[in-house]
Amino acid sequence: MLKPHPEERCYSVVIVDDYRNERDIMARALLEQPEYRPVKLLRLAEEAVEYCEINRVDLVIIDVIMPAKMDGIDAAKIIKSKHPRTKIILITSACEDRWLERARAAGADSFWYKNYSRETFIEIVDRTIAGESIYPDVSPNPAIGQ
Repeated sequence: MLKPHPEERCYSVVIVDDYRNERDIMARALLEQPEYRPVKLLRLAEEAVEYCEINRVDLVIIDVIMPAKMDGIDAAKIIKSKHPRTKIILITSACEDRWLERARAAGADSFWYKNYSRETFIEIVDRTIAGESIYPDVSPNPAIGQ
């Protein structure tokens, strides 16, 4: 199980999503938990890679779909290759089976469909930090209009 850095009493978390509202919602949820401290809210996957290069980060929560050249899965692969102890949760609201395979190959610790998962956001974070790898069996198949 990952433990917080000795001089910290909580896990440092980077949240990466191109939508500010999504970043803010996740940050507020984490701030309600005493063991997590959102240290950076970023818009682009490239920014996450750069931030992790020069800062100690316990957990990166990153959206799969990003507006620039690098998507969240590519960023996860780079971060994991350089910082294998950093936990990574890939998140998305889009349903695509190929992303599960790519996420596993990239070394992401967990994968969460934010609009379709039975598990809550905090449950996924807690279980991932505890060393569990959470992946859905298949991508959701929402009905048309949902």
